[in-house]
Amino acid sequence: MRRRYAIKEKNMKNIKNFTIIILFIIIWSCGDDSNPIEDIPNVQDGEIVPLTVGNEWKYIDSIFNIDGVYTGISYSSVKVTEIVELFINGEKNTLYTWKWSNSIDSAKFLCANNEFGFNLYGSIRGNDTTIYDPLSLYAKYPINQNETWDWYYNMYVTTQDTAFYTSGSTEVKCLALNKPFLTPFGEIDCIVYEFKDSSETGARTYYSPKLGFIGREEIWHGVTRVKKVLSEVKIIDK
Repeated sequence: MRRRYAIKEKNMKNIKNFTIIILFIIIWSCGDDSNPIEDIPNVQDGEIVPLTVGNEWKYIDSIFNIDGVYTGISYSSVKVTEIVELFINGEKNTLYTWKWSNSIDSAKFLCANNEFGFNLYGSIRGNDTTIYDPLSLYAKYPINQNETWDWYYNMYVTTQDTAFYTSGSTEVKCLALNKPFLTPFGEIDCIVYEFKDSSETGARTYYSPKLGFIGREEIWHGVTRVKKVLSEVKIIDK
């Protein structure tokens, strides 16, 4: 009987947390009748993330504790800030800087769409430019359901005494091609990518072709700890 009660209690917590997110999204959207999805201009075919200087995405980040109980929210945004032309392995590349509002060291990431999808080519921190080798393919596109690829990551780690890069790779799998993802302006059909560090730890990212990065779920030991949801988007016609 005790085991059954524990399962029921956990399910009730999950229902409560989901209800809080839904209510917050409804409240957030009540003050604005506009639907930014309807105002998206025609962007280049084959671009899963539209890259034009001035494009911007804003997000609501719901935070949960180790038991999956909702604890609060924060906000984040990312913006395409400039065009950078770099020669990489003797070839000229036109790249865009992708800057997050909550970047602790004012890093700007160099990105572009190519025939494989949305890639991170490197980063700029102050006067230092780092080029990733190999490139970091964040969102493969086009893609088939259940298709996988190796994602090469480059992490910049800061401590009290030093700062350094660490790198590695993990497998990414496409879980779905048209999965509805709830946002303040309705459900958006998304491609879902799963990044797995272990059997219980990883992340799921949600992208919509021509609209870009819609959301993310960070999962630690089987529990969703952070849920990022698109709340505003501005995409400029090329």
